[in-house]
Amino acid sequence: MFNEENRIDKNLNEESLVSDLKKSLDSMIRETSVTLNELLKNIESTVQDNEIRDETKKIIKNFSEDLRKSFELASDSSITKKNKRMISKEEE
Repeated sequence: MFNEENRIDKNLNEESLVSDLKKSLDSMIRETSVTLNELLKNIESTVQDNEIRDETKKIIKNFSEDLRKSFELASDSSITKKNKRMISKEEE
């Protein structure tokens, strides 16, 4: 009985931690998106040379896309690991 309660408490704590991490990651993604959009606007309004402006915007957009993909992979990976742990605990 005591072991079962400890296991339940541990699972709840792990779920809480995962939830907190997911919220932090979501917040970081939103903040990064805002920052990159502001950077694009600043470049658009301040850089006079069209070629430099367009190339810089292209680089930032590529970076943003790579970053988004990395966040998705990290999020998918953490969800997969959590699911595997939960399955193995249920099998015990």
